[in-house]
Amino acid sequence: MPLPAPSPTPPLPTPTPAPSRPSTPSPTATPTSAPTVTPSPAPTVTPAPEPNRAGRLGISGKAVVGQMLTATLADEDGVPSAVAYQWYSDGQPIDSAIADSYRLEASDTGRAVHVQASYTDLRGHAENLRSAPTEAVLSSNLQGSVRIEGHAIVGQTLTAQLSDGNGVPAQGVAYQWLASGSLIAAAQSASYTVRQDDIGKTLTVRAAYTDQAGYAEQVESAPTSQVAAAAPQPNPGGYTVHTHARFGRYLDVADFGADASGQRDSIEAIRKALAAAHQEKAALRLSGKLLISQQIKLDESNKNVTALFGDGPDRTEILFGWPQTGKPFDSNFNADDIRDHAGVLIDGLSGKTIASLAVRYTNANFFYRKGDTYFGKVSGILVSDADNTTIDAVEVSGANRAGVLFTSAKAHSRYPGTNPRERAVDVSYKALYRIGRIGRSQVPVSRNNRLVNSHLHHNRVAGALVAFQENFTATGNLLARNGHENDGGTGYGIATEAGSYNFGVNFSRNVTDHNYRKGLDVHDGNDIVIENNQANGDRLYGISVYNRQFSMTRVRIANNTIALDPDFRMPASGGDNAYFGVAGIHLDANSAFFDLRSEGPGVYEIINNKITGLAAHKGEARTYGIECRNHEQAIDYTLTIANNEISGESAAWLIGIFNDTSYQPPSGRRGPGKGSGDIRVLNNTATVRSTPLQKGVPLGITENGSDGNQRGSVTVQGNTFRITENNLSYTEAADISTNAARITLKNNTFELRGPLDNPYLRIASAANAAGSLELEGNTILADASSPPDYWLSLNRVTATMRGNQYNGRPLGGP
Repeated sequence: MPLPAPSPTPPLPTPTPAPSRPSTPSPTATPTSAPTVTPSPAPTVTPAPEPNRAGRLGISGKAVVGQMLTATLADEDGVPSAVAYQWYSDGQPIDSAIADSYRLEASDTGRAVHVQASYTDLRGHAENLRSAPTEAVLSSNLQGSVRIEGHAIVGQTLTAQLSDGNGVPAQGVAYQWLASGSLIAAAQSASYTVRQDDIGKTLTVRAAYTDQAGYAEQVESAPTSQVAAAAPQPNPGGYTVHTHARFGRYLDVADFGADASGQRDSIEAIRKALAAAHQEKAALRLSGKLLISQQIKLDESNKNVTALFGDGPDRTEILFGWPQTGKPFDSNFNADDIRDHAGVLIDGLSGKTIASLAVRYTNANFFYRKGDTYFGKVSGILVSDADNTTIDAVEVSGANRAGVLFTSAKAHSRYPGTNPRERAVDVSYKALYRIGRIGRSQVPVSRNNRLVNSHLHHNRVAGALVAFQENFTATGNLLARNGHENDGGTGYGIATEAGSYNFGVNFSRNVTDHNYRKGLDVHDGNDIVIENNQANGDRLYGISVYNRQFSMTRVRIANNTIALDPDFRMPASGGDNAYFGVAGIHLDANSAFFDLRSEGPGVYEIINNKITGLAAHKGEARTYGIECRNHEQAIDYTLTIANNEISGESAAWLIGIFNDTSYQPPSGRRGPGKGSGDIRVLNNTATVRSTPLQKGVPLGITENGSDGNQRGSVTVQGNTFRITENNLSYTEAADISTNAARITLKNNTFELRGPLDNPYLRIASAANAAGSLELEGNTILADASSPPDYWLSLNRVTATMRGNQYNGRPLGGP
C-alpha cells in the first residue's frame, strides 16, 4: 500500500502593515528672521559582530568491536554540508577514518576513541571541535571461519584458509583434518596431501585458536566433494574402476562393448557391466544412445550395484520397443504383475539410485487403443518392493502405463495360510488389510522413496504412478502432456494408484503442464501433503485428492498455483470418456461410499492457493474453483478453505462443499450417517465475470443423508465473492443447507451484477432442530438500488443480524 501523501504546509499569513501615525501640525506663527545654521553630518555607526555560538560534537553508538560509532554535530549558527571529520584511537589518527561514522575494529580493543570535526558555520565562524573520548573499547567475538583450497584428488595438496574478524593469530592455530567425519592420523597442519584411502570420502578441516581479541574459537570447514583417484585404476578384468564425485566407485558400460550410437543391441554389454559392478560393489555409468532388446534389471543377482547413472537425459538415452504381450492390464483390480514389461526394473532391492538419463519406449503401436483406456502394461522405470530409492533427473516418455512406477508386487500376492482355492486377488495382503483381517504392521510397504528433478512426459496413463508407499516424496519434477488427446479417462502428471494403501505422500515444487486428465492426483492414501506446486492447463483437475478403498483423514493442499486453460478441452467431435467439466482443486473423502472404518478426527486443509482461468464450457454445471465432497459416514472432521484466490471468466461454483454421509450399498449397510463436521470458509477471494443459468451458486454448502442430529458448525467469514457482469445462479450469493447447530456469516462481501431474481442468501437447517444463524458485518453490492424482499431465505433457522449493508446502506431482515 502506498504511503499517504503528506498534507501541504499552509502558507504563512501575510502580516497587515501597522497604520502610520499622522504627524501633529505645528501651530502657525509669524516667522522671525534667524541666522542660517549649517547642520553637522550624522556619524556612521558600525554594528557590533554577533558572538559565535560554538558547535557541539559528540559520539553515539556502543564502544564494542564491530559496532558503528557516529559523530553527532550540532551548531546554533548552522551546520554546513561540508564537514571534515577525523577519528582517533588513543590519540592517534585512524587511517581512512574521515567520515561521520566509524566501525570499531579489533585493533581498537582497550583504547579510547574520539572524533574531530572542522567546518565553517553558516554565520562564518570557523569551528574546530573535538568530542569527548569513548570508554575503552570492548572486544566482541566475530565468529571465525575456515575453508579448504585445492582439489579433492589423490596426490593433491589441500590448504586450510582461516579468517576471523577479530584477527587471526600468527601462531598457535591447531588444525585437524577429517575424512568423512573420522580423524585422520598425523594430519594436523594447515595443509594436507590427499591419500589413496581417501577415495570416495569427503574431507573437512577443523581449526582451534585464540583470536586477537582473546576469544577461543573452534571452527570446521564445509566438506569437499568425494575424493577422486588421480588416474583411472586398471583392473585385470579389462575394465577400469573410476571415481565419481556423487556416486563414488563406478564402471563405465563403454568398457564392456555397449554401442553408444543406438544402432546395435547393448543389453549383453549392460548385463556384463552389471555383473562386474556387482563384484566391485560399484555404480554403473551409461552413456550415449543404448538400444536394449530386453530389460535392464537390478535384483538379487546383482544386488551390490549401487546406482545406474548417465551424463544427463540429453546425452544418455535408453531405447526399448518390445511389444506388450498377454492380456491387457486389468484396471478393475490394478493387481496385474507387470514387472516384466518395464524398461528398467529395481526389484526388491533398497538404497538404489537411477539418475541423469532418459528412458524412451518407442513402439507407438502400443500407445493408444480407442475405447480401451487402461490396457497398457509398459512402464519406463519400475521400482517394486524397495526402500530408500531415488529416481533423480530422469526423462521418461512413450510408456503406455507410467513413465515411473513405484509399487509392490508382494502386496498383491497371496497372504500365507489362506485357502488356495480362493483367488489370490481376494486373499492378498492388500485385500485382507482392506477388510480389516490383518493390520497395517502386517502389510508390505515401501518406505522413503523419492522422485526428484525429473521430466516425465507423453506417457499413456501417467508421468508417475505411486502405490503401497510410506513417506513418499515427489519434488522438483516436470510432468507434461501425459495421456492422449482423444481420451479423457486417463492422463495424470503424477497419481497414487486407486486401490493402493499409502501412508504419507508429499508432492512439492512440481510443475504440471497440460496433462489430459489431472495434474497432481491422489486416488488412495493418507497423510497427504501437496504444497508449492504449479499446475498449468491440466484438463479436468489441477489438483485432485480422494480415496476409494482405504481411509483418508489428513490432507493438506497449500500454496499451489493452478492455471486452468479454457482452450484445452476434448476435441469437438468428442472422444473416449469425453467431458467438459473442470475444477482447480478437488477433494473427496470416501468417494466410493465404502465403510472404511476410518478413525477421526479428519483434518482437511485447502489454504493459500491461487486458481486462475476458470471457464464454464457451454454452461457446464461441473465447473468449480474449489470442489469438496465428503462421504465419510461417522468421523468428526474439520474442513478449512482459507486464503485462496480464484478467478476466471465463469464458473457454476466458485466454492462448492457437498456432504452425503448416508450408508449406501458399497458400505454393506443402509441408513443415514452423522452429517458434516466443522466447515470453515475464511478470507477467500473469488472473481468471475458470469455464472451459468441455474447451474450452481458462488458459495454452496449442502447436506444429505444425515441422521437429523445437529453436529459441527459452519463459519463463512472474511470472504469476497464477485460476479462482475452477469450472475445467473439459482441462489445469488450463498446457499447453505447443514445439520450444524450454528452457522456464522460474518464480514463477507458479495458483489453481484446482473438480473438478480433469486434469494441472495438461502440458509436452511438439515437437522431435526432449528439452527441459529449469525449474520454480521456483511456487504452486498448489486445493481438494484435496494434489495428485494426475498433477499434472505431462511428455513428452520433463527437469525441474528448486525451491521450488514446493501450498497453502503444498512441492510435489515426480510
